[in-house]
Amino acid sequence: MIRSKTKYILVALMASISATAQVNEEQSSKWTLTPQVGYTMGGMTPIPMVPEIRKINEFKPLQGLSLGLDLSYQVDKDWQLKGGLQYFNRGMKTEAQVKGYHMTVKQGGNSLRGYFTGHNHSEAEQSGFALPLQAEWQATKRFSITTGPVFEYYVQRKFSGSVTDGYLRVDTPTGNKVLFGAMGENSPTYDFSNDMSRFGLGWQLGLAYRFATKWQAYALGRYIFTNTFEPKFETINMRLHPVYLTLGLAYQIKL
Repeated sequence: MIRSKTKYILVALMASISATAQVNEEQSSKWTLTPQVGYTMGGMTPIPMVPEIRKINEFKPLQGLSLGLDLSYQVDKDWQLKGGLQYFNRGMKTEAQVKGYHMTVKQGGNSLRGYFTGHNHSEAEQSGFALPLQAEWQATKRFSITTGPVFEYYVQRKFSGSVTDGYLRVDTPTGNKVLFGAMGENSPTYDFSNDMSRFGLGWQLGLAYRFATKWQAYALGRYIFTNTFEPKFETINMRLHPVYLTLGLAYQIKL
């Protein structure tokens, strides 16, 4: 009789422990930590494209490292809320044919301001940190979609270049013409790095594919609403918006 009661008590105790462990597992699985590493490509562009830019002759992504850490909370079986911190180092190098492009350039110690027609060579970079706030929808067992706002802070900024093979109309579109030759040591240059904004606000949309229990491959598109340059900057009379795509891998850790 005693053995029978003891047996029932042990079975009940084991069942209780198992149930408690299962509840704890379910509760702990609501939180997930996700380190990420990726490569970013894209650039800063006017949207829509302006008539002053007639043709893009060359485009080359620069840098591209992306490192991130997300913390997500499982709201229900299909939805998660995610916050994170991301480091990025991205940029571009371009050469474009322009006409009537408002510019300020320096040549031989002199500063010239006006409307340039010819070849514009630009190099731009941004490195800093991003704070995304995302909602994630588990579309299928393997595919998920994320979207939400993102805030960026730029630690380092660069926007510089030169102009060649053309001319600049000084001050007005019909002003005096100053001719510029081919690329060389005396080519007129510009550097607007200090006129770039420190902050950016935008939106991002991502797609992730789970190819193993804890591993995901992802693609993340990001568009920054705010202008690349400070509001008071008027030398380039168009708004440039960072638009980038990141491809990478993520590893999920249940907490």
